Amino acid sequence: MRRLGNVGLLLAVGLAARPAGATDLAALLGEVAAAARFPTPARAEVRIVPPRGAPLAAVLAGRRDAVVLEAGDVRALARRGRVVLRAGGRTRRAPAGATLAGTDVGIADLLTFGMLPLRVPQISDEGPMGVMVTGAPAVASPWVLLVYTIEPDGGVVVRTQYYRDTIGNLVRMRRDADPTTVAGHRRPGTITFEDFAAASTTTLTLAWHEAPDLSPALFTPAGLRDAPQAW
Repeated sequence: MRRLGNVGLLLAVGLAARPAGATDLAALLGEVAAAARFPTPARAEVRIVPPRGAPLAAVLAGRRDAVVLEAGDVRALARRGRVVLRAGGRTRRAPAGATLAGTDVGIADLLTFGMLPLRVPQISDEGPMGVMVTGAPAVASPWVLLVYTIEPDGGVVVRTQYYRDTIGNLVRMRRDADPTTVAGHRRPGTITFEDFAAASTTTLTLAWHEAPDLSPALFTPAGLRDAPQAW
């Protein structure tokens, strides 16, 4: 069992004591899930600027509740927080916390457009800038606590905070910015991951467009083997 420590205990007490306000949590979570889905398949050409070294090119696509990524020789498929990875000629369940080499980007974190399933989600704060929903992930994850900031209207997550080991240890943050509308859904044009422990930042620029002709097979574990042809 992980020890929370004094800071973590204080945070836990604060979250439990904070009033939930007027927001209906169940309705909000439904809005977030709906906003994150891809009823019409969409694709993004991605430029990744890592903390060091040359920029990388990647392709990302979503269909319904599945998102796939191809970055170099790595291909990944995520659905409801579970990630399957194709690398080195093998397809397997991705280890919790798997990252894109040389970046601050967790693969599961990047492929989550919305929220990971949470064990006991709760509203920890709300105001003009948005609603903060907090909870421990209900799927295999390196994080003990996730804090999502959701815009007041539309159910779009604009910031994610990642806590490791204790709920007082904030180690990473994702910010979604420069939104664009694709098939009636808002998608980020820029995603930034900041790693506080490493004092480094990775920035992704995404050029989105509708892609209704993408093969449904691409969004399956078996389809990861044929990704170059399926794109």
